[in-house]
Amino acid sequence: MITINSAEILGLDQIIGSIEKGKKADLVVMNFKKEVDPSRVYRYLIDEGGKEDVLISLVDGKMIFERGEA
Repeated sequence: MITINSAEILGLDQIIGSIEKGKKADLVVMNFKKEVDPSRVYRYLIDEGGKEDVLISLVDGKMIFERGEA
């Protein structure tokens, strides 16, 4: 909701703003070392999260990192 509304305001919602086939996307998939309260996710990422939590990184929809591979 946050990204699609911003994309619409900028007139870019056909290119970015949601995860859909054909749209550009930069994503990071993480697996936290411990259970994290949903209200503290941002704080965890800043204070405790690290590169060891990253499972997959995608830039412009292309996988650039997968745990164990680069």
